[in-house]
Amino acid sequence: MKSSLENIIDLWGHFSLKNKILFCVTTFSSIISAIFETQVLVTFIPLISKLTSIDSSSNADISLRYNFIFRNLYSENTSTSKVLFIFSFLVVTSALIRLLFLYLASINAASIGSQLSKLCFKSIIYRPYINLIAEDTGEIIEMILGNIARTIKVIMSCSVIISSSLLTLAIIFSLLLVDVKITLIIFSVLVSSYLILYRLAKLKLYNNGKVVFSSSTSIISLGKESIYSIKEIIIKNLYSKYINKFEKIDVKLRRKQASSQFIALYPRYILEAISILLLTNIAYSMGKNEVNLSILPKLGFFSLGFIRLLPAIQQIYSRLSNIRTFLSSIEALNSVLVSKKEFKKIEIENTEIKFPPINKNIEKIIRAENISFKYPKGQNEAITNLSLTFEKGKHYAIVGKSGCGKSTLIDLLLGILTPTKGNIYFYDINIKQPQFRNFYYRKIAYVPQTPIILNESIKNNIILDSDSFFDEEYLYKVIKSVNLENFVQKNGINFFCGEDGINLSGGQRQRIAIARALYANKAILFIDECCSALDSATENDVMNAIFTNFKNKTIISVTHNINQIEKYDEIIRLEE
Repeated sequence: MKSSLENIIDLWGHFSLKNKILFCVTTFSSIISAIFETQVLVTFIPLISKLTSIDSSSNADISLRYNFIFRNLYSENTSTSKVLFIFSFLVVTSALIRLLFLYLASINAASIGSQLSKLCFKSIIYRPYINLIAEDTGEIIEMILGNIARTIKVIMSCSVIISSSLLTLAIIFSLLLVDVKITLIIFSVLVSSYLILYRLAKLKLYNNGKVVFSSSTSIISLGKESIYSIKEIIIKNLYSKYINKFEKIDVKLRRKQASSQFIALYPRYILEAISILLLTNIAYSMGKNEVNLSILPKLGFFSLGFIRLLPAIQQIYSRLSNIRTFLSSIEALNSVLVSKKEFKKIEIENTEIKFPPINKNIEKIIRAENISFKYPKGQNEAITNLSLTFEKGKHYAIVGKSGCGKSTLIDLLLGILTPTKGNIYFYDINIKQPQFRNFYYRKIAYVPQTPIILNESIKNNIILDSDSFFDEEYLYKVIKSVNLENFVQKNGINFFCGEDGINLSGGQRQRIAIARALYANKAILFIDECCSALDSATENDVMNAIFTNFKNKTIISVTHNINQIEKYDEIIRLEE
């Protein structure tokens, strides 16, 4: 397992140049903030001396010597009001610079999060289809949403750790100027305590993070399952089962989150008590050796230093705890993201198109030669040593018993699955080659069993994937062909379909999907059981209209409807 630092360095490689520059600017602002913080502290002793009229010249001399900004503006004879003004100015300026740092760090973390989200989504969507169908969709959604949110917290934590570390060093430097012994005692006690507590909590934090990641994934998967199964849940009265299942996962998730939050916060309260006891004993020791009044400026100086130091060290500890808790999320994200060079290669494979010379006189436009296919986790081949040819303008029906490989064959012919043996050709071009496969995709249209329906109008749902200009006359032609004419006349072409077509019946959703494929006006049309939600009469009307109005298209259709197969030129029976 890689360390937190190694994972963060891997993540850094995916940042854009703009984000890297902004991160450096943010770091620079924290350096300026640390410098101003030292000036606040070194100005404090002369201020206390002025306010209490105590002669603390040795400490005041040290403070003046290291006051880089206002060294020439005041001396021992400077008025109290002027010293107070300088101190107040430094306090306000230091606070404003810290606010600027926080703003820049937040903006940069959000920008990096957006960039990583896009890269993560692209990395997932560009994966081979065979890999995507084997994965849990809940994990994919959690990767894009939950993991990115946690990664943003890690990025923000890195910025805060750098800032707090610089601030801690600045405060320690200022305290050392006044008293080395006291400073080393306070610093060593605080740092060693935090280091011990962090080492004790490190494994617990990492394990909590793994549970948070897995539980978040399970909740998303359960939510999707509940929505898809809501009819069965209602009818079988499974409410309690799903609610209890959700509660069990959610309670586990919240407890681990609470545990990590407690571990990140509790040391402050212990160390505050220890530090107060330390300061009290130091004050007592100083009081025995020095004139009581003369120790007030020094005691006030160390009290102010402690007030600034403890939150800074606590920030480092709590942010390190956050990073450790979210380490499993960074590991998961790094496993998805590939190097820029590799990503460019994947992007080219999925988007670049080569336009090969085609002999349009060839009638057999698709050829499958001795193809076999086996799913990665399957025991047997879904398709074995199959050879087929499809001619231009002919209509083909693929039939067979459930589970005989009809949809797998369609996926192979579409090119989204690659045969484990054999080859598929479009004209004489092997579609195994990505750039040629992308060219092939420009020539085909596909109607799936469960089509996607956008939360938009009927018009936009039909024309969404068309790369040609809008043709209203052709749009109404395909609407008529799929028997949607009456519905459109009644409700209008801009009727809102709703999320996943909630405002439509199952048959209307399928007819919109068929209309979409027809409107794309491709030479080859693949249909995979797209009429399962239609009654026999409507299916008959739709298929008759397709065969009549688009008779020059090559149609390859998976169907269970035996009454329809006589309309096809050829029937492919897979069990034979």
